[in-house]
Amino acid sequence: MTEGFHPYPRAVRRYATERYPLKGKAYAASIFIAFIGAYSSWVNVEQGNRLPALVVLWLTATLSIGGIGVGRMNRKPRSKFRYINAIVMTRAEKPPLDSWVYLAQMRRLPVPILISAGLFVVAMLVVGVYGVLQLIGVFPPLNPDASFMNRLGATVIALALMGAGGWLLWLNLAVAWRNGRVAAAPSGIALGVNGVALHMPSRDAEVRWEHIRSVGSTTSSGKRPLLILVIQTAPEAGLPGNVLMIGADKFVVPMDALHSALQWYFAHPHLRWELDSTVGRDRLDGWRKDAIELQATEKTSIVRRALQ
Repeated sequence: MTEGFHPYPRAVRRYATERYPLKGKAYAASIFIAFIGAYSSWVNVEQGNRLPALVVLWLTATLSIGGIGVGRMNRKPRSKFRYINAIVMTRAEKPPLDSWVYLAQMRRLPVPILISAGLFVVAMLVVGVYGVLQLIGVFPPLNPDASFMNRLGATVIALALMGAGGWLLWLNLAVAWRNGRVAAAPSGIALGVNGVALHMPSRDAEVRWEHIRSVGSTTSSGKRPLLILVIQTAPEAGLPGNVLMIGADKFVVPMDALHSALQWYFAHPHLRWELDSTVGRDRLDGWRKDAIELQATEKTSIVRRALQ
């Protein structure tokens, strides 16, 4: 085990490690929904109902593809920290804290979920536009018995769902866009000799090491709590609430490796020079391998409990 490996406490991390049984259920549900959709669409086509067949096929395709994406979300991250030139890869007007940094790149949602979100947004757009055209009298209402307020409510809901789905889709496309362009700061957490930088589509922040007061973790409330990385900062950092809270499993780097890196270099200022050398690369990669080994051990124990 690499010196300084500091995984999340078991009491905190158990919420993030017990999601594997969901994978098989998600894939099974996707296959079942696809079968039902294909059969229902075929029955409607045989009866001459082509529009209902198209609606059913579109809806079930959205749910089925989304289910595949949900299953793929359970894949544990295994990627390395990227050593990048922060000056070249940023559009900021002022230079970053460090010229070279090790980046824990942010994960985007799996491609099937993005496709599902795109299909959902298009469907809600069609429903919303058609609803507006009905309200202004361009098209007759599909249900003459429905009141004007009911049709207005349905139209507003469709447009609201379109906006929410479009926002989710844009965020994840922005992550992929920023990660693949030289002219934009990639999304993720970057560790350098002088500080820590957070780059996200909706937020950018840089914190000097001397302005960090503590590095810890917590969980959100709910039936499926999320593991959250908590960085407490001094007022000089200029962050709202003097805290930086980030989803711990939102990166392609194993969360225990990222947690170890933040804990180690926060507690050992005299070793931060490693983040500008191959020594840091070797240490970070060692933590990554330790984290992957820990994940494999936890997965085996979870599978065993599920089979009992």
